[in-house]
Parts: sequence; structure tokens; C-alpha cells
Amino acid sequence: RLTLAEMSAEEEASKEETGQSLSEKDQQQLDADKRGIRLENEKYLRSHPELAVITTTVIAEVLRERPEDPVTFVANYMTAKDLKARVLKTANTIGAS
Repeated sequence: RLTLAEMSAEEEASKEETGQSLSEKDQQQLDADKRGIRLENEKYLRSHPELAVITTTVIAEVLRERPEDPVTFVANYMTAKDLKARVLKTANTIGAS
């Protein structure tokens, strides 16, 4: 199953190769597939509210620390041994657990 980004890239590549857009039928199928992926993603995120806490926590830390290399900072943050404790602390603070 392709991601939304992969679908969009595939659609753009098709336009460039042929010099035209997708057929109406293909465009409708692509749109339906995208809607299906969005719904699946939304269901998954709703079943895992802790993901919102994790992303909120890491973004707050990045903004607080303002590291020169945010990619390395986030990688280190997400692999820290105390990540679960940090997330639970944030969840308890904002009442999201």
C-alpha cells in the first residue's frame, strides 16, 4: 500500500511522462485511495492518543532548547532511556493519559 506522499509523487511522475493528467477514472480511484488512507491513519491516531503527547512533548523540547541540529536532537530525544517517563509526565501534566 502506498503512502499519500508516494501516491502524489506517482501522480506527478505520470503527468510528466505522458504530458497529461490522470484519466477521470484513475483520478477518482486515486482520490478514493487517499481518502481510505486518511481514514485509516485517523483511526490509528485515535486509538493511540499517546502519539499526540509524544509529538507535543518533543516539539515543545525542540522549541525550548532550540538546538543547532534539530534532527540529531530529536533522534537523541526519541531514543533516550527515559522517554516513556517524560511522555507520561507530560500526559499527566496536561491530563491526556
